[in-house]
Parts: sequence; structure tokens; C-alpha cells
Amino acid sequence: MVVLAGAGGAAALDVDPITGLLGGVFSPQYCVSGQVGHGNTVRGSQENDCQQTSTSGGLLGGVLSPQYCVSGQVGYANTVQGNQKNNCHQTSTHTPGPTPTATTTTPPPTTPPPTPTAVPIYNSIPDALPPNVTSQAFQAQRTSEFGDEVQFTGTERELASMEVVMSSWACESGSMTTCTTTPGATFTHPITMNIYAVDESGTTPAPGALLASRTENASIPFRPSADNTNCTGGRWFNTATGTCHNGFAFRLKFDFPAGTTLPERVIWTVAFNTTNAGANPIGTGAPCYSTPTGCPYDSLNVGAQTFPGAPYQGIDVDPDAVFLNSTDPAAYCDNGAGGTGFLRFDSPCWTDYKPLGKITAV
Repeated sequence: MVVLAGAGGAAALDVDPITGLLGGVFSPQYCVSGQVGHGNTVRGSQENDCQQTSTSGGLLGGVLSPQYCVSGQVGYANTVQGNQKNNCHQTSTHTPGPTPTATTTTPPPTTPPPTPTAVPIYNSIPDALPPNVTSQAFQAQRTSEFGDEVQFTGTERELASMEVVMSSWACESGSMTTCTTTPGATFTHPITMNIYAVDESGTTPAPGALLASRTENASIPFRPSADNTNCTGGRWFNTATGTCHNGFAFRLKFDFPAGTTLPERVIWTVAFNTTNAGANPIGTGAPCYSTPTGCPYDSLNVGAQTFPGAPYQGIDVDPDAVFLNSTDPAAYCDNGAGGTGFLRFDSPCWTDYKPLGKITAV
């Protein structure tokens, strides 16, 4: 045996006992790194067959040729008649891993911010409303609009709602001692709630810019039927209080859309039309006008009563004054001296008749 120095290190040469040629030359230069080859020399030609195993498939074998096979392969170099051939085969079988699965991450549900809670910034309405309240008549005193100047409490100023107390004297059928109403019966009528800025440029405050206005076809209850046993004059009887009343007090609330920021002081009012009053009087042509009962909206008033401790939130800027629009001079404290037919300051005869209203904000 002869030992030679090859490109990849020492190479062992064996003489084939049959052919007399050299065989089994370890030839790393003919196989790529990581491969094994056998070189078989037949009649001066060399063929390199780089294969997976170390067993030669040629006449002579055993040349390790890592240089001409790709990394990770094994081959045999076989030399046949001076021609060298490298056959490279994969040393291992690749088993692919699982194909990645695309996953969709669902974000956790988001919690919407809490809705701001509206709070009263002015309120002259008691929590417990009596069966009826004193009130400003619209048809009887030719009133078109009625309200008050108020100053707010707290820091909330985005208008949320406005509420008033009204008094219904209307019967579903009949009148006075013949008044008859089905319990729970109502009629509808357009009601407008307004909020004005205060113009203080003159000697008395006056309505300024209209800050907010909302009109709704409100559901108005009829007053209860006359109780001619317990009451006189066609009044209805309240069993809880044992008292008799002509009118029936109820609350009417309008929600306003977001976006109106209120100043510290405003003038709030209620407005609606009757047969002979209002911005657009309905007139005598309405079918209800010619009936014995008459039109129910002619028997609708706005509450005006001063309760102990009121207002409960905010300030009534002038407790002796209101804002009134009437064509009847007798409706005013000054008997119309300051003018009629437009919304204006009226004082000082309203001390016991505070307009009943509530304004909330966020």
C-alpha cells in the first residue's frame, strides 16, 4: 500500500489484484464537501461517481470526492478509460415540516365610552307634582309665548333636555259638569320650546339670539271626568289628596340634539298656537271649534307656580318677573304699557307664579 497526500488529506491507494490498476483512491477534490466518493481507474480513465453510500458500483472504488457534489450529498468517483464522471446523490431524504397556517387574531371587544349623564342646571319643578298647578292661559289671555330668565348652576353647559309643566283643562267630550274623559285618553298638538341668549344692552333684559328651538307634536292628556258628587263646577276629584281641580298637571319633556353650548344665563320659553293666539293662530275654521266641547288646545295652559325652596338648581334671575308675549294688555303687570304682541320682560306681579321649567346639560 502506498500513501499519498491528496487535496482533502491523505489518500490510500490499493492495487487491484485482478487488473493491476490502482483502485480505491480517496479523492475528496472530485466530490463537493460533505460527500463521499470512490475512484475506479480502468485503462487510465477515471470516473468519479459521488453517491450516498460508501460501496462502489464500479470496478474499482473508494475515492472520497467531496468537492464536486453539493453539500449534504455523497458520491463515488469512478475513473474509466481516462474519463472522470461525478454522480452526486442526496445523502438524506428531506421531510418538509407542516405548512404554516395563517391565523387571524381577533382583537378584544372594545368598550364604548360611557354616555355622559345629563344633570339639571336649572329646575323649578318639584319632584312630587301636585294634581294641578296655577297656570298661564294661552287662548283666554291671547298668549303666544311664556317663560323666564334663569342662571345655571354647575359646569355642564351642553344642552340635553328641557322640561315644563303644563295644565290641561280639556275634556274628551262635554264640558264643565258634563265633562267626560276615558282614563288615559290624549290629544296631540305641536308645542315649541325655545332657549334665547340674554340681551342686556337695554334698561331691562330682552331676548337675544335664539340658541335652541325644538317643536314636537306632543301627546297631551285630557283632564279627568267631572265628579259631581265630590266636587262642584264640573271639577274632577283626586282621591289621593281629596281635592277638586279644573285642570290636570303633567310634565312635558323634549330632548335636544347635541351641539348647543349654553351661556351662564338664558331665557327659556314655551310657545304654541290656539284659535286666536300664537305665532300662527289656527282660527275658527278648525272642525273642533264648532263642537260643544271645543278645541282641546284652547284649554291648554303653561304651569306658573312658586313652590317652597324653588328653584332647586340654578337661579331665577328676577323672581318677580317673567317673559311674556300676549296681545292682551291685561295679561301684563303694567297693563301693556311696555308694549304687546312681542316677547318682553314683565314685572313685578309674578312673585307667586314662577314659570315651571327644568333644563339639563352634559
